[in-house]
Amino acid sequence: MSMTDEQLDNKLTRLKATLIRKYWSPLLETPWNTVEVLKYHRTVSKSVRNIFDVKSLISDSVGTLGPFIFLNDFWSKHDWSGPYRNTEKGLLIIYQLLTGKTFAEMKPCIPQSTFQALHKEVFIKNQAKLEKWIDEKITTMFSSPAIRVCSALLNNPEEFKCVTLYADGHDARINYSSQYETEGFKHSSFYSYKLKESGLCTQVMMDINGMFLLVSSSEPCAINNDGSMFVAWKPQRAIARTDVLQLDGGYTLFVIKLLKQQDVADEFNTSNFVFPLRKITNIDFKLGETEYINRFGAKRSHIETGFADVGSVFKTFSCNKKLKVHKDIYNLKLKLSLFFMNVRRAEREFLPLHITSTHRAWLNDDFDFQTSDESIKTISIRVEEQHAQVSEMTSIQESFISQIFALDSDEDESDQIDDFFYDLEQDNKQQQREQRRQEEEQRRQEEENEEEEEEQQEEESEYNDVNLQRLNRLIQIRKSPKKGR
Repeated sequence: MSMTDEQLDNKLTRLKATLIRKYWSPLLETPWNTVEVLKYHRTVSKSVRNIFDVKSLISDSVGTLGPFIFLNDFWSKHDWSGPYRNTEKGLLIIYQLLTGKTFAEMKPCIPQSTFQALHKEVFIKNQAKLEKWIDEKITTMFSSPAIRVCSALLNNPEEFKCVTLYADGHDARINYSSQYETEGFKHSSFYSYKLKESGLCTQVMMDINGMFLLVSSSEPCAINNDGSMFVAWKPQRAIARTDVLQLDGGYTLFVIKLLKQQDVADEFNTSNFVFPLRKITNIDFKLGETEYINRFGAKRSHIETGFADVGSVFKTFSCNKKLKVHKDIYNLKLKLSLFFMNVRRAEREFLPLHITSTHRAWLNDDFDFQTSDESIKTISIRVEEQHAQVSEMTSIQESFISQIFALDSDEDESDQIDDFFYDLEQDNKQQQREQRRQEEEQRRQEEENEEEEEEQQEEESEYNDVNLQRLNRLIQIRKSPKKGR
């Protein structure tokens, strides 16, 4: 039974609402987290230089919700290196992906050595945590089999009405590094015939709505072709029985190989894949076949457009950019960029998401996570004494600076310090005299109060003695025998 476009549209609206309720609402309804302080710096946390320009570029490029989700759901779980606000350090990671700047080119915002340490902490030390977080988000938040089918039935041309997914390899230029030699990779292993230089190949799957759902590892081009990577990638993880995956002609034989695997053959068959027509040797394509191939290419260009959009927004992955980076770091950065692209598409056109002031808070000046320091809860007496001493000296310094600005004098600074401490000493003496006077007055008052209490107690004691004597006399009278009895 076929459904009308209106029915499909209503069904798609309900499916989107379910997706939002299940995966988006828990993220968007969570207030900003508190970061537990684990690192201590020589200075207080300060703002990144030119942070206004950084925030503006991020907001214009990827929107509001992507940075909010990344900062609040992942970034807030750690206390990151560098004496800067934690939110701004996270924004710098996004900023570098967007601009493609090197560590040295980040110096207008943050010292090169500081950003390099932060970069290492994010993409090397916490690589597994970040990759797990990204994989979970891109496979659940942006698509479902039912949403893909509804979208395909609504939007696809008749010849490819059932297509719900695309997959293709993406080649990127890199600089060959000596680090690869230690891992056993020769320079020739990276040669890409498409790029005519060293490159990395990555398999990417995208759905009918332009959402990236699955990303393979990034491997040297020369020793890894699209087909062999596709089989090793296990794409069946992201494909449902109702999906149809559109591929180019280079995958045909490898899909047949994939379908011979028992776990794949039990659930999928050739109906779940669609390829262009292959040319028969010495026989030209017929007119209808040529038109079909052209329409097939136009349809499959959707994923190529997706790659172009990523390179346009994230200059790190521009087609002309040659990266000097390890393949694992490149892969993690690509995944993170695809996550932001998905959220941008969801925010701007695909899902009816409500953006609040909480989600925009990271754009505010001087915004940062609230922090908690567990060590403060168990502070010792000696530490309290140190804090009191620091507080006292800080108050003195503030008073000194305030007095200098108030005087606006050309007097030598050392003389000003001497004068300040002389005045401070006099003030302290006056305070001490006043304190002694108050203590003496309080002592006299206490003595007078004690004397009054003693007199009152004596009066009460005398009064009690008199009453006791009277009572004893009455008892004796009652006990004595009456006369005449």
